[in-house]
Amino acid sequence: MSTYGLGQPSECKRRLEASLPRDGGFSASVRVTPRDRHERQCPAYDADHYEVQAFHARASTDLLDLLEEALKAVPGVYATTQVRRTSDSVLAGNTFTNPAWPAPLGAARRGRHDLRPQVLALIRDEPTGSRDGG
Repeated sequence: MSTYGLGQPSECKRRLEASLPRDGGFSASVRVTPRDRHERQCPAYDADHYEVQAFHARASTDLLDLLEEALKAVPGVYATTQVRRTSDSVLAGNTFTNPAWPAPLGAARRGRHDLRPQVLALIRDEPTGSRDGG
């Protein structure tokens, strides 16, 4: 399992909430979803990687840029993208800023136009030489 060192999704969520940039004293909202190698939601013990969704209540492009840069700096993050509205209308569809983002989690995602503006990231354990715990 390649999410071993990340811990359970709730532990990963707490660590990310504490480390991501704040907006006016409010921490980012973070959701962590275990995914298998086919990008399907699965139990944490069977996960190949985690999908992280991070957002603030206020969805400015500056805040999304800050969140994306902070997530890129997290060890184990190997892909990020931003979900942005195609126009200023609340009813507008969404676009993903990273063209290399996996289709099952982006363009082919069910309900993709219902997503709020946010940053998505894929994270897995960093490869290490040994797992001796010390």
